[in-house]
Amino acid sequence: MRLRAGNGNRLNIGSARRCPGSAWLVLAACAAFGHASSGASNALSQAVAPHIDRTTFVFFDTETTGLNARKDRIVEIGAVKLRAGRILEQHSWLIDPGVPIPARVQKIHGITPEMVRDAPAFCDVFREFARFAADAVLVAHNARFDIRFLNAELERCGSRIPGNVIFDSLPLFRNWFPGRKRYGLRDLAARAGLPVSTTHRALADAEMVARLFREGLNKQPSDPALHEILRSAGGALRLGPAQQTPSP
Repeated sequence: MRLRAGNGNRLNIGSARRCPGSAWLVLAACAAFGHASSGASNALSQAVAPHIDRTTFVFFDTETTGLNARKDRIVEIGAVKLRAGRILEQHSWLIDPGVPIPARVQKIHGITPEMVRDAPAFCDVFREFARFAADAVLVAHNARFDIRFLNAELERCGSRIPGNVIFDSLPLFRNWFPGRKRYGLRDLAARAGLPVSTTHRALADAEMVARLFREGLNKQPSDPALHEILRSAGGALRLGPAQQTPSP
């Protein structure tokens, strides 16, 4: 069933590197990579397509102190949980980065040292984020940027790496909204007539991705199965040191 307009949000993380067990989210990721047998892929198409409205997606974004994941830190995570076209809930977490926030970066996202002075550290925030995202498909715009920062932070924490499926909305939107000159969030949202935030805050950006996803999905001639969405997005990604390389 097609995802229809609504107002809600939800989030989840998943691994697409291999196919342990029989969880259909992981099978969908493997089908997108071509790792499932032809029989399994056909069965998956039949099993997943009627239930896309039962899939929980979590659209997330991070704000950081800079562009280098090795020396810079995350200062905010925003997440929107969506299912059957309805935003179910949303949440944002400010994070004490433990390093200065350069003045030039403060001008971009508006997050000041005073705002994060009493905020929790990343390791504490990520535990909440992981609970919020349990059993969902994670989506981010230009996802490799966010994945690099999350991987670096998780390495510093020594935390367990979640295994949720992740896909990048940037290549997906290039397929769903062809012929656009720019594929930045604000350009896409303005073209679609959606509200556009003037500041780069994590929750506002995550909500823009969720609304663009819903807009693009509703324009498809038929309801795509999850593995078809993953394929249109260039394949599934995952957290961890060795990301899966999407198949052609």
